[in-house]
Amino acid sequence: MDIVTLAPYATFAILLLALLNFLLNMKDRRNKQEIETRKNFLNHTAWTNEGDINSQEFNFITLRIHDISSYIFNGTIEYHTFEDDHIKNKNLVFYFRKSSGNSIYITVRETNGYQEFGEHKAKLKRINPELFHLNFKSSIFRRKANFDFQLPSELKIHPVDGYKVNDDSNSNHDKKLLTNDIINAISPERNYDKVKELLGIPDKTIEDHSVFEDDDIRKDDKQITSDLYFLKNAYLKVTTLDKVSIYSLTVFGYGSDISLPDIHYIGEISRNESSVAIVDEEMLNGARFASIRTMRDSATAIQHRIGPPFYKCLTYFVHGYIDDDEDYNSLIGREIIGFCISDGDMSFYIYDYEMR
Repeated sequence: MDIVTLAPYATFAILLLALLNFLLNMKDRRNKQEIETRKNFLNHTAWTNEGDINSQEFNFITLRIHDISSYIFNGTIEYHTFEDDHIKNKNLVFYFRKSSGNSIYITVRETNGYQEFGEHKAKLKRINPELFHLNFKSSIFRRKANFDFQLPSELKIHPVDGYKVNDDSNSNHDKKLLTNDIINAISPERNYDKVKELLGIPDKTIEDHSVFEDDDIRKDDKQITSDLYFLKNAYLKVTTLDKVSIYSLTVFGYGSDISLPDIHYIGEISRNESSVAIVDEEMLNGARFASIRTMRDSATAIQHRIGPPFYKCLTYFVHGYIDDDEDYNSLIGREIIGFCISDGDMSFYIYDYEMR
C-alpha cells in the first residue's frame, strides 16, 4: 500500500488513540475527585446545617461519622425539627454505599436505639472542602421505606467546630484511653486532684445540674462543678460539689455501643445479637426514672441505689425520652448509651452541647 492508501487508517488510529487518552484522563480525574471528596468529608467527624444564615430551613441536622479509617464508614444523624410549635428529635443512622467523582452516596435509616427501620437514599455532593450539599431521596419502595416524618429534600452542611480529624488540638494521638483501672482510681469519694494527676487538664469545666429535678443542690448552697474529658474512646464527666472529693463519674462511649466497666457493683448486663448493652426487665425493677429532652438530646435516665457495702447510685442512660403517662416497659430492649456512678441521688448527663 502507498502512503495515500494508508493515510485514512493512520488518521483513524490517531483519533482512536486521542479518544482513549481522553477517556483515561477523565477516569483519572474522576478517581482523583473521588479520593479528594472522601478526604474532605472524612477530615471532619461532625457536620451540620445549623448556623447557615442563608438557609430558610427550620430543620437542623448533625451528622456524626464513625469508623473513619474504614472504607465503608457509617455514622449517626441527629435530626431536629419544629412541628406545631414543638421541637421534635429523631435519631437516624447512615451507611456508606458508594462514591463517584465529587459525590458520596449513603443509605439512611431511622433508629430507636435498638432497631432500625425505614430507608432513604441520600447524596453528599462536594461544593468545596468545607461545604457539602446533602440531598435526601425516598426509596421507590414507599410502603416499606418511608419514615413517619418528612426529611428535608436538600441542605447545605458544614463542619462542626472542634471535630477536625487532623487538627492537633483535637487529635486523639495524645489522648488517654479510659480503662477500668482509671475508673476505679477516680471513683466517687476519691480525691478530686487524682483526676488531673491521671488525665491532665480537662477539655471543659462547667456548672452542672442533676437530671432528677428534685435533687436541686442549691438548697445546700453548694455549687456543682463538672470537668469534661474528651478521651480516645469515651466522653468522661467528673463532678464534684466541693472540689475536694469526687461526687460522680459519667461515661459515654464513642460510636453506637457503650462498653460498661468491670466494676464489682455493676451487675450482669443484657446484650442484643450485636453485643450492644440493652435494658432488660430486671433493670426496671425498683428504679426511678427521668426524661432528658432538649433540642438535641432525647434520653431516659434509669437509676438504682446500690446498698451496703458500697452505698452508691448507678444511673443508666438510654436512647429516647418517655412521656409521663408512658409505660416504662417500653424501655426494654433500648440501647444503653452511657452511665453515671454517683455518691448520692444526683445523676449527671453529658449533653450534646457539652461535647462541642
